[in-house]
Amino acid sequence: MRKVIARVLPVRLLAIVVVAWAACSVAPDAQGDETALSGDEIQTVLSGNTASGVQDGVAWRQYFAPSGATTYITQGRPSLGQWSVRDDYYCSTWPPFPSWSCYAVTMEDDHINFLPKEGGDPWPVRVLVGNQL
Repeated sequence: MRKVIARVLPVRLLAIVVVAWAACSVAPDAQGDETALSGDEIQTVLSGNTASGVQDGVAWRQYFAPSGATTYITQGRPSLGQWSVRDDYYCSTWPPFPSWSCYAVTMEDDHINFLPKEGGDPWPVRVLVGNQL
């Protein structure tokens, strides 16, 4: 069991993720390799929680409401969008743009990574319990 995950996720979520991993054919190992999350695992990890990261040197946070609404805040400015899990991808849309962008999600050490479906660099983020905007 990865001790670093316990610092980020509460025991209830940790138990759900552990059960989901046990059902996966690819289990995490002690070397800190990335483990792809299933759609159910992505839903469990994100729903009702906040992601926290840094992009281009600027801190940001994003809350994932269970309803599918999402709020992204950077430099004190909020953006409102929608999120969902489609197959094994986290997807989001941000008005006024109608298209959805989707990302594979992996867990690695003490964070998760969003990996753009169309390729590109991963976005490492920490998951914080609850709405911490």
